[in-house]
Amino acid sequence: VQDAVEGKIDILKTDLRKIFDIGDIIYAKVKAFNEINQIDLITKGMPFNGGPLKGGQLVKITPSKVPRLIGKGGSMINMIKHLTNTRIIVGQNGWVWVSGRNEELEKLAIEAILKVDRESHTQGLTDRVREMVVKRLHELKEQGIIEELPQTGEGEEK
Repeated sequence: VQDAVEGKIDILKTDLRKIFDIGDIIYAKVKAFNEINQIDLITKGMPFNGGPLKGGQLVKITPSKVPRLIGKGGSMINMIKHLTNTRIIVGQNGWVWVSGRNEELEKLAIEAILKVDRESHTQGLTDRVREMVVKRLHELKEQGIIEELPQTGEGEEK
């Protein structure tokens, strides 16, 4: 928690309600436990520097599927982010935070994430996820929910 504010803080002497509120979601790494189960969290270098993640939605996937969701060099998650125009943060524990310009794009990103979770063992998953997302984007455009289609990564709009 200390990295979410300037410098180190003594959690026994600091009113953390000035920094966080009940129900806040943060992205942090466990640094250490002590003998009385107090925990040190590292938030420096994490998304939003460990501050609360505002808005968006949380979705849970199987933790062992996290590498497949991320993809080689971030390819799968970056494709989903790009096509849905969302911010996505993936925790190694399987919790995924998704925030977009509108709820429909968030839902679409979550649908793609859950597809990866369900079908991670199959061949051709990246292409199927892309096809599903692009098809749904066309539907959202026809319904007037989005104004334009993103580049698909193939040099042209689909």
